[in-house]
Amino acid sequence: MTWHRINPLAKAELPDIEIWPDLHVTVKCRKCGIRTGPEGMINDPDKGVVCPKCGKKAKMTQCSAEQAFFYWFCVPGCTPVSDPCGPYTSETEALDSARAFVADLD
Repeated sequence: MTWHRINPLAKAELPDIEIWPDLHVTVKCRKCGIRTGPEGMINDPDKGVVCPKCGKKAKMTQCSAEQAFFYWFCVPGCTPVSDPCGPYTSETEALDSARAFVADLD
């Protein structure tokens, strides 16, 4: 996992974007329907495969054999405050997408 800042020129000491590589997985949830997300967010040690949106037990329908990149926004240097976004083909693509998303909000 790597940490970045939304604005690389800001004088903030702590990063606010976390990017990590993971497998891209698709699950079928009775409540939410078809959902995709990083494999690490879908495999719960107690429940097995879970929906990345609601956390209820789900059935895995597809798992990519290729690594993808995901990001989420965080309280600077801390806990995530968004759902995972992705998949992206590279860390650079994920970072560019995160920064573009924030720029669109301004």
